[in-house]
Amino acid sequence: MSIVDGHLVDRVRQKPDAGILPREHPKNVWRSYGIGDACNACSDPMPGGQDVLEFDTAARTCRLHTGCYGLWEGELIRRGLFKPQ
Repeated sequence: MSIVDGHLVDRVRQKPDAGILPREHPKNVWRSYGIGDACNACSDPMPGGQDVLEFDTAARTCRLHTGCYGLWEGELIRRGLFKPQ
């Protein structure tokens, strides 16, 4: 996974429109460690011991690579859906 990978950026940008990632920023986000499951943003595995950011939506818990979380959050900001404090 590479943050500068244009395909990754495109994949993450499409997820809110597809309903895979929320279009609003969560109130609570916590850091955990990967357990081998797939990132909700890029679908790549998150190996054990790797930092992962998690948050709950109405439907489920989302788990993202730290970089993918940053891309998703940046997309919300770009769209005017989230304004950092």
